Amino acid sequence: MKRLIFLTALLIALNTSFGQTPLDTAVNINVKDTEGNTIELFDLLEEDYIVIIDFFRTDCSYCNIYAPDFQASYEDFGCNSSNVYFMSIDYGHTNEQVNDFEEEHNMTLPACSGLDGNGNAAHEAYEITGTPTYVVIAPDHEILEQQIWPPETDALNAALLDAGGNMAPCTTGTPSASSSSESIIYPNPVKEFFTIQQDQVEKKLVRIEIHNIKGKLVRSQKIEPKISCEDLKPDMYFVSIFADDRIIHREKIIIRN
Repeated sequence: MKRLIFLTALLIALNTSFGQTPLDTAVNINVKDTEGNTIELFDLLEEDYIVIIDFFRTDCSYCNIYAPDFQASYEDFGCNSSNVYFMSIDYGHTNEQVNDFEEEHNMTLPACSGLDGNGNAAHEAYEITGTPTYVVIAPDHEILEQQIWPPETDALNAALLDAGGNMAPCTTGTPSASSSSESIIYPNPVKEFFTIQQDQVEKKLVRIEIHNIKGKLVRSQKIEPKISCEDLKPDMYFVSIFADDRIIHREKIIIRN
């Protein structure tokens, strides 16, 4: 019986996204972003904001993979100028480390560190079980989304539109990594190698990283005319493309036999 209960719990866990909050109703949190600005959740809700929080860690593989998607959604909803307020809350790191994370991913949204910005307490208040966790909170304090997975831009946008969010032009954001729908990798699906269309981007590309579906880094190399995949087993992967040590594009690829 114990073995059956364990296997059942394991199956549930395997079919559940990596983290989430168990709460149905928001609790107040008071954090400071890396620029020293105080952000109090209930103040935002009283102003009728829909709030989306990315509970993350700077050293979390999936946090790094999906950071450009969160930034793109932030820009789609007006960079906090509409009725949706975006913020990221780290666990376990300093302002400097969070700033490095945001700089690497061309992120401009408010970010709070775990150690300097009270982010650790926020994670604990929401009983976050894993990162990244994306939580959507309505002005009436109801938690509408305990987790959005996979947190691609389209999924984030859909959840916010369902919550009543209004898209708007972003006048304060900076160019972010291009979305995975703007393909610059071909062929895809991939058999033996793929090529990156460098003429489709303005900056000079320097290197790529390839992560597997579990977020593990499986390849880091300089840009070459043809990038071999012969040593990678058939599966889905995420390719991050860097220029000047910053990710400017992320794209999913499928490797087939």
